[in-house]
Amino acid sequence: MSPSTLPPTTKNSARRRRIRAAAAALLAGTLFLASCADDDGAEAGDSPDAVGQQSETDGEETTADGPGIGDPAEGNGMTVTVNEVTEAAEVDWDDLYEDEPTGKLSARDDGKLILVHTTVENTWQDDIMPACGDVATKLHGDNDARYGSVDNLFAYPGNPGCDNLGVGFDEEVTFVFEIPEAVEPVGFEFRIGRDHNAVNPVIRIDEVSDESERDRPSPTRSSSASSTTARTTTQATPAQQAPTAPSYMAPCAPSQLNQPAQASDGTWLVCTSMGAAGQSWVYGPAPQGAGTASDGAVCTDDESGGQDEQGRMMMCVNGQWVYGP
Repeated sequence: MSPSTLPPTTKNSARRRRIRAAAAALLAGTLFLASCADDDGAEAGDSPDAVGQQSETDGEETTADGPGIGDPAEGNGMTVTVNEVTEAAEVDWDDLYEDEPTGKLSARDDGKLILVHTTVENTWQDDIMPACGDVATKLHGDNDARYGSVDNLFAYPGNPGCDNLGVGFDEEVTFVFEIPEAVEPVGFEFRIGRDHNAVNPVIRIDEVSDESERDRPSPTRSSSASSTTARTTTQATPAQQAPTAPSYMAPCAPSQLNQPAQASDGTWLVCTSMGAAGQSWVYGPAPQGAGTASDGAVCTDDESGGQDEQGRMMMCVNGQWVYGP
């Protein structure tokens, strides 16, 4: 009997046998390839998430054999060298206001401060302000968490202010982080703040010393060639403004948002968001001091210049404190 004359039941049985045979062959091939892949993985011995591998989730370069303390790490727009990493419960902190020119930055009871002392070289195509919001950083902990730096890094004694670092120059910048007491830092990640598409280098941290035992060098700015010029820093107060005092409608850094400052002529300014245009200095009232106002608290319409605990400027609108110049 020819295939065309087979009963329907017989033809269906033959078709099922051919399908089962093809499936068995495919399964055997798949098992063979999987076995080969397992052998290769056993030789490699590293998981994708292990320290020393490139992350598949965020593209960060976290090679254990990569740059460590003292090694220059090249990023998109700058080269950073971590010179030292220190730990402290509190550090000196230049206050931004007249009534307390020098203060302290203290960690919470269950926390600690980690200070990453670096040299930043500008290889971007424009000026940058490393201590004033143009450099985005993260501190990697041994708990697989990442921590952002504290606000107002320019207030750390010895850090450069909000003046520009030109292309081809470098300067020393200390980045300060607060992390839980039980967490140990293992990596320092950085990028130019405005470049959101860059792959972020991560510098390995394998040694942390005591901040109190550190010999703090004088802050310097030097050309990337060889010359080093001593940098003299002066604290800006209402009576004595720094040479780089802001001016009306000049740009300001994201870290300065809602913070007050004085122009060279003594006029009070406030860093205000201009939407897509970024941040700019605009006219504002004289600050009354940190902690004199809080968001939504009751005020009188004749009050102005209130500030929250972080020193951000507030104004009284309809009997309530709100953020603004």
